[in-house]
Amino acid sequence: MTYPQCGNQIRHAHRLAKDVHRLGAVAQAPLEQAARCLQAALDGSKEIAFTIVSMTLSLAAVFIPILFMGGIVGRLMHEFAVTIAAAILVSGLVSLTLTPMLCSRFLKPPHSIRHGRIYNAIEGIFDRWLKGYGWTLKQSIRFRAVQPFSEKTLSLIHIKSIQHVSMEPTVSF
Repeated sequence: MTYPQCGNQIRHAHRLAKDVHRLGAVAQAPLEQAARCLQAALDGSKEIAFTIVSMTLSLAAVFIPILFMGGIVGRLMHEFAVTIAAAILVSGLVSLTLTPMLCSRFLKPPHSIRHGRIYNAIEGIFDRWLKGYGWTLKQSIRFRAVQPFSEKTLSLIHIKSIQHVSMEPTVSF
């Protein structure tokens, strides 16, 4: 239960950091850059604040019934529910307050960052993958009538390849 919650909070913090990075990308002077980054942090937190608040409150509310459980199981789970609900609320508070301010202080505009050869080579590979994916999407939209047949063909090829795999374990020493 808590693992997906942590993933959601991290995803929201990452989205906030991307928004701040995107909004604070244009600045010329250092003083202007600091003001621009602060404004970008405020704008980014405004864009995602409702999502963070709603997700945090709904996840914390999930553990309220556990607080009211009776019996031995209820007494055992009481501390668990309080701890998890408090962690969720603190995480939401950090996502709304601390994360935007840290983003405004530590993130740099994208044009001021210099990368090495390995980063640029890997980024080139990702760019080619993205262009190839875009090309296949355009072709599938362009030839819509052919798309169901190609999906059926690929699924049949997949089924045939599974049939060739031996289902009986083979052990050899």
